[in-house]
Order: sequence, then structure tokens, then C-alpha cells
Amino acid sequence: MTDAGYDQDEPQLERFRIGRVFGRTFSVIGRNLPLFLGLSILLYGLPLVALDLIGLFPAVVPGTATQPVQVTEQGYYVSLIPSSGNLFALVVAGPLLQAALARATVEHLGGRRPRFADCLRTALAVFLPVVAISVIVWLGTIVGLVLLIVPGVILWLGWVAAVPVKVQEGLGVFASLSRSRRLAKGSKWRLFWLFLALCLAIIPIQAITQYALGFAAAAFPEIATVVMVPCYQTIATVVVTTAWAASYVELRQTREGSSLEELAAIFA
Repeated sequence: MTDAGYDQDEPQLERFRIGRVFGRTFSVIGRNLPLFLGLSILLYGLPLVALDLIGLFPAVVPGTATQPVQVTEQGYYVSLIPSSGNLFALVVAGPLLQAALARATVEHLGGRRPRFADCLRTALAVFLPVVAISVIVWLGTIVGLVLLIVPGVILWLGWVAAVPVKVQEGLGVFASLSRSRRLAKGSKWRLFWLFLALCLAIIPIQAITQYALGFAAAAFPEIATVVMVPCYQTIATVVVTTAWAASYVELRQTREGSSLEELAAIFA
């Protein structure tokens, strides 16, 4: 299977390596676990839990009015139905976390030690442009999926590096989207298979989380039901966001021959 959209005028130095990006993703998370936990809890998990607790954005499951997770004798059933909480995650929490983790990932891969304050400051500095990028990506993908499905997937894969481009290179919103598409050209199939591999990797992580929360549910059922859905969302967001930042680094290396040290030098 060959990669669609390969540009002969911009030859790649080497092929995009799925295994290398996959390994880097979990290596970065593992080596910076306290940092990633702190950023994901502060910027993503806690806001979703807080909004759920005060009843502004409940994640609703069929047959319930307010609870994000329905507890029965057979187990826990988590809704996949989009809610207003998902919209908040898309427009506010998600972009902040993406920007923060993009900086942390690039810095780590460049041999530097990412710091909480620096990552948070970067996320706040680019918040509005990253929100605009996230909304455009979401709307473009939805329109493409509604039309013929495949165009939506292609658009989304072409834009996966847009947030890291904004954080790393400081381009404008549309320039970041265009730059991402140029970097991803010739590697979209590999990005697609990477995403599927990430989904398979996330499933056991979420299963372990569900098992752990099962114990908490016995003693604190109200807390467990409120925390479970945001916990699932946070895990998936951290893994995928880190993978797209690692993919950006890989794309810069394979298409332009950029070194890891050069990529992190902007934050020096």
C-alpha cells in the first residue's frame, strides 16, 4: 500500500516510522509522568469533573438524566454519546492540554527537561490560536465525514501536526494548518495506522483504570461515577496528543532532516 498525496518535489529523507513514534510517545509519557499527570489533571480532568459536579455539562447515558456512568449489577456502562462536556473539552480544555503537551514532548525529545511552568505558560500564550485550529479541524473533519467519510479522514490526518506547528514555529492559524498538511504529505497512511495502534494501546490502559475505579465505587459510588468518564477522556487525550507531537518531530526529521536538538532549540 502506498501513501496518497506524495509530492515528488519535496522528497522525504526517509520513511515515517510508526514504531519509532509509538515508542517515543509512551517513552515521553513514562519519563515525564508527574509532569503529564499534573498538566492533564489541571487543564483537562479537573475542569470536566468540576463542571459535571455542578451540573453544567453532564455526560448523559441512555436511561439516566445526570449520571455519566450507569452502575448496574453487570458493571459500568460509559456513554459514547457526545455531550456539551465534549464541546467544552474541544474548545477549552483540549487545546490548552494539546499546547502544553506539545511543548513538553518536543523539549523532551530534544534532550531538554520540560518544566510545568514553562509548558503552562506556552499553553496560555497560544490558547486562542490553538482553539481556532481545533475548531477548524473539527468542523472540516465533520463536514468531510458527512460528505463521503474519506475526505474527512484525509483532512484530519493532514492536520494532526497543526498544534505542534503553532507551538513550535509560531505560525498563524491557517499557516499552521497548511504547514501541517505539507509535513504530512506522503505519510497519511502511516499516521492512520499509528492512530489505530494508539487506540488498541489505550483500551487496556482504560480497562486498568476502570478496574481501579471499581474499588473506589464500592466506597464512594457518587465520586466514582463522576470521575470515570473524564478519566477515560483524559487518558485518551494525553496519549493521542503526545503521539501527534511526536509525529510532528518525526515528520520534521523525515521530510527536512531536522535534528531533535534543533527542534527544541526555540525554547532555550
